[in-house]
Amino acid sequence: MQTTWLKILEHLRPSLRGQRDEHGHVGSLRWLEKQMEAKNANPHAVRNIIYREIGTAEDKSTLFQIIANLYEQNNMELPEPPEGARDVASSRVMKQASQLLGRQKKRAYRQFIAGIRAGRAPRMVVVGRNGVGKTILIDHLERSLRELGVQESYRLMLDGEIAPSLTSILELSGANAESLARLHSGLPFAVQASLQHEVARLIRERMEGKILLVRIGNAPNTIAGTQPRNALGESISLSRWVWENLFLPLQTTSTSVLLALSDPREVHPHYKGEVITLKPPTLEEARRFLTTRMPATPSEADRLIRQSGRNLEQLALIAGLSALGSGARVHDVRTVLSDPEVRALLNVLAAAILPGESSAPRFVVEHALGRPLGTLPEVYRNLMDDTSSKTVRVVSRDLLPEVKKHLRPDELARAHRLASEAYARALENAREGEKAVFEERMLAHLARSGAWAEVIQWVSKHGERYGVLADAWARARRQVHGAVLESLARVVAGYYAALGQYAHPDARDAISVMLESNDTGARAWGRVKLAESAIDRAAYEAAQNLLNNQDIQDVLSGKETSEIARVTRAEAVLVQAALARWQGDLEAATRFVNLAVEYASEADSTLSNRTKLWRGLIMKDSGHWTEALNDLSAILDRDPLLYARARYQEGDLRLRLGQPFPAVTALKEAHDALESAGAALEERARVTARYATGLRRLGRISEAKVVMDEAERLSQGTDPVIQARVISEKAPIMLAMENFREGLRLAQAATQALRIGTERRQEAQYREWRASYRIGLAYLARGLGNPYLPPFPGPTFDHPDIQVARGILHRVLEEATPYTHTADRYTILITDILLNLAAAEPDAHKALVHAKRALDLTNHSYAEAQVRATLADVYLRMHEPDKALAEVNRAHALLRRAALGMQDPSNQTRPDPGVTSALISLEARALMQTEPDLKATLQWVKTAMQDPDLAGFKASVMREIGKALEEHADATQAQKTMLEVFPQLKGCELSARDALSMLV
Repeated sequence: MQTTWLKILEHLRPSLRGQRDEHGHVGSLRWLEKQMEAKNANPHAVRNIIYREIGTAEDKSTLFQIIANLYEQNNMELPEPPEGARDVASSRVMKQASQLLGRQKKRAYRQFIAGIRAGRAPRMVVVGRNGVGKTILIDHLERSLRELGVQESYRLMLDGEIAPSLTSILELSGANAESLARLHSGLPFAVQASLQHEVARLIRERMEGKILLVRIGNAPNTIAGTQPRNALGESISLSRWVWENLFLPLQTTSTSVLLALSDPREVHPHYKGEVITLKPPTLEEARRFLTTRMPATPSEADRLIRQSGRNLEQLALIAGLSALGSGARVHDVRTVLSDPEVRALLNVLAAAILPGESSAPRFVVEHALGRPLGTLPEVYRNLMDDTSSKTVRVVSRDLLPEVKKHLRPDELARAHRLASEAYARALENAREGEKAVFEERMLAHLARSGAWAEVIQWVSKHGERYGVLADAWARARRQVHGAVLESLARVVAGYYAALGQYAHPDARDAISVMLESNDTGARAWGRVKLAESAIDRAAYEAAQNLLNNQDIQDVLSGKETSEIARVTRAEAVLVQAALARWQGDLEAATRFVNLAVEYASEADSTLSNRTKLWRGLIMKDSGHWTEALNDLSAILDRDPLLYARARYQEGDLRLRLGQPFPAVTALKEAHDALESAGAALEERARVTARYATGLRRLGRISEAKVVMDEAERLSQGTDPVIQARVISEKAPIMLAMENFREGLRLAQAATQALRIGTERRQEAQYREWRASYRIGLAYLARGLGNPYLPPFPGPTFDHPDIQVARGILHRVLEEATPYTHTADRYTILITDILLNLAAAEPDAHKALVHAKRALDLTNHSYAEAQVRATLADVYLRMHEPDKALAEVNRAHALLRRAALGMQDPSNQTRPDPGVTSALISLEARALMQTEPDLKATLQWVKTAMQDPDLAGFKASVMREIGKALEEHADATQAQKTMLEVFPQLKGCELSARDALSMLV
């Protein structure tokens, strides 16, 4: 025989045919079991209920709800619930009643619920002093009404400023709160009264046939800042206003109303119905109430009860706070938030502790709260860890996310505003390390408070720091429009443009806002950013087309004179300069950049610095190094990104000019500034790699390896050209460490990566030649058997690896030579290739040809000093030591001249240590061939190499000195003299070159 449950299910199944989800066939027993499990009911009860009608009332009720939902989804008439599923709601209602304390509350509860269930519209008034449980009564009524599913119920908790509560109930019920929005204290009293009565009328209309639960508190009450008023415009109490506008008019409607008052004197004189007086709980009732809601020993419970004065709402609050503090989620957080002081504290904590952080400074919390934490009641302080420390941390990680769901946006915004004030005050006396942090948090709180005018005013001056407001754009998009939104859009787009992150969703959205502007200058500015983006991805034709847009042409012609138009004119010309530079037209680039500098002087200082940075870069490319250094060194650290880029370009140029000490200082500053500014990984990788190269040039190889490893990590996932550039630049470091195999692998990997198609073809081609040159360098170093460190003399014999090196270097030389005079970097590349071809040529006469060809390309002191050193080595191999010494002397003079070119006087006596070490080695080798006093020569070398600047090159220098001693005409005398100068080598069986190189 079929059970009622099975009949209901069988009737439904034809409509479910073919329906499946992640739990299987919809309506199957297995599917029903999964649904029961999801609703925290017993899944194993499904078969017993359907086939045998055996199961608990709760499980039957849950199962029937699941089946009833399927009926509704398939537009089928709902069946009557089977026996056992009907009485669950009633039993839960009775359970709610049993949890209430005191006969009066239970009577009020049962009487109101009975009226609802009987289909009547009960109207009830309860009165009781604070803490007797009026809010608890309303909470239980709400839960029971939800269980019964009889009618919609709404609560009005009126305490203090009641406009938010009235707005909430109007919006929840689908009414328009426009009348309330128009209400303010500046209106005539009669108009205030009229608007208040209109609000009440709307509530009455929306409550028709529904349930309204009202509680009036003791705080001074206002409605949108106005006093409650009667029809004549006279000021009245809030309770009188509720009686006359809500409770009494609703007597003749189908609305059910419960009105909870605190004072019997608040009962309206014309009300003739029953008033139920609620009494405070007994000690035993209070104890039972508390211990069923929180774990507490009897003595602890009694202490809390005495502390609360048997105030039920205080005890409910204590229990709720205990649940929050232990990480649990209270059934209804409104129990906790109903207390104004707790709500204020939780608003402050939720605001002060920013997303992603676990604590906030104590001074911020106390300022926003308006009182020291030590004055809070103990039960409130239990929400926080040690409140005596300088930071405030909540006891549970889950507390604030759960509470935030129930906080009012206006109160939370007010707390954020107060937190921003606290940080602003703290900035006045902040230590250097604290300023940036306090500034960032001040801005973050300002943005979250909705103070957009102040946010925009600040970020317009310090746009490079927009990154501290990571979510500001999303917030602004929801909250502001028009000119305010455009102002922020300009900052947002400018920020991401400065990082080179044109494809960031916020950047694209911000640019689109500018393109949709009614202002020509704003639209032109947006198009300039698009043109910058096109250049960044090497789409030069697209960039030119964007510059030809009419809006930009109007700005360039001077027709538009607004502030943004003046800025846009300078930026558009700067884009023209960049476009010309990338196209190899340095003359046009110089002309445009000078014009951009002129226009920028009429705009703002940040733009002026940008144009000077670009002019420095173009001067550097053009070989006008003094002018380049003047521009680059003039950029100060107000804008971290511009400052970092200027330091990077300055460091790179100083490396090129033979000034490695200030170069490494500048590169280190660039490295640190980019990291603190949150620059793009691509840019950080590039600068870090150059910093590592600077360290290598100083002979600090171990440090260089660590820094280059960092660059390689940063480059992962970035542009292929950047990745290849980094590993290519790492190769010489590995060669300096005599890891020839790894150096070869890196250079080859870079070459392969650069041959893959890329939009940046011109840059990739140059980097490919550099990487191929380094493959040749790796074969040369391995063939010579020497680390790639000065001194790096050429061979007197040939070797298969050296032959491979020559072949690669000749091939790159042939391909790159046509580009020699298009930009300074090609000249440097050709010079490097020629010098290493000289070092790879065992035929000294052929080597001399390469060196002299390199000499013809030199255009500054340092480059010439390097070539002169190579010439000296060639002449030594040609057995012409006098010519070698002459070249060494010229090279020393050129190095000193290069050092004198530095702007920092403290560095004027510190020429390039690598070339200096090479020259010491070359001079000593020449003197060994021309001077009879070998001891004096060795003593001079020993003294010279004690210079700390030369420490990284000492082993290589001493290796070459030892090699020269081994090849000395009088080898016996040379060995004897070596032991006199270096007595620690007595008894050493190693060769002179090995023994001396190990003295380091």
